[in-house]
Amino acid sequence: MSPPNTDASYRGRGPWWSSLVLLGAAGVLAAVLSAGGIHGRADAELLGVLVVVMAAVGIGGLVARGCGSKLAGAVTAVLVVGAAGGAAWTQAGERADRADAQKALTRAFAIDDVAGVQAALAVGADPDAQQGRSSLLVVAAGRGSVAMVEALLDAGADPNRAQAGGMTPLVAAVVGGHVETVRRLVEAGADPSADSTYGTPRALAADDPAVTAALR
Repeated sequence: MSPPNTDASYRGRGPWWSSLVLLGAAGVLAAVLSAGGIHGRADAELLGVLVVVMAAVGIGGLVARGCGSKLAGAVTAVLVVGAAGGAAWTQAGERADRADAQKALTRAFAIDDVAGVQAALAVGADPDAQQGRSSLLVVAAGRGSVAMVEALLDAGADPNRAQAGGMTPLVAAVVGGHVETVRRLVEAGADPSADSTYGTPRALAADDPAVTAALR
């Protein structure tokens, strides 16, 4: 068995590359943030903290081991990683916020909670979101829910956007005979003469004087 190394310059140092491994791990975590591999703002914040802690431990380890030349390069690398990680952290948090807002919108819409829908839209949910194969606006128009239609339109929903099968919000409202919903959609810019797989809103409303009047 070899005798223990008693060289003072060796004791307490250990392999310098172990600290660089921590710095590399910090960079990997920053890359995860940048790629959006998270599920919610809490995860983004946790990964951001880990990036900072691992980078700090890596630098501290190099200082303790007296690796001056390696430390200079490591600090430069950490500054680069820190800048990229900080930007990625912010972007990941924003993506998480939008995803959370979209989930909140879906839940609120499903129970016809207009206030909940408005709150979700206010923090970034997409007003042109889909519910199955239909847009939320088409579904709300078909139900004749004026308040829900107004909430979506006020947030920027497209009144002329057709769903996959060709149904538009205005056609849905006309077919349902929802006069006030028809009027609100037309005021928002829905085109009464736009053709669809179901025909134009005007043609569909031909036998309903009230709806026809609302289309003018």
